[in-house]
Amino acid sequence: MLLSAVPFGDVKHTGDAILRASNQQLAGYGVGQYECSFTTSGNEIVLVDTVFPCVHMKVTDHASNIKKAFKFFDDEATNRKRK
Repeated sequence: MLLSAVPFGDVKHTGDAILRASNQQLAGYGVGQYECSFTTSGNEIVLVDTVFPCVHMKVTDHASNIKKAFKFFDDEATNRKRK
């Protein structure tokens, strides 16, 4: 499934922003749930995130910001195997 190929608008293309957008898009397609809020200083507070357990594999391009965003899924899979 192609997750999202739409412009981000004025959002910075950082790993964190790409991960947030990816989680929001996946949740929008019914792949888990994702809700977040922001503090007045702009820090993200994740309220609900059940997307990861629904993701079985990922493929990204080689851009450093994309790799950083999707490293989360690798880290979570590693942490889950250790438990």
